[in-house]
Amino acid sequence: NLHDVFEVADRVTVLRLGRNVGDYAVAETTQQAIVQAITAGIPATAASNGEPPV
Repeated sequence: NLHDVFEVADRVTVLRLGRNVGDYAVAETTQQAIVQAITAGIPATAASNGEPPV
């Protein structure tokens, strides 16, 4: 879980579709920023619209 990553890591690299979309120093970022990098381009309603995934 991301909380554990922040406890043990100095840096976090986010990969999406095989591409580096961000490299963050844990001391200089937030978990929210990491989650945003991980989920960029995915609407918040995609998982909560009540319809089954395609």
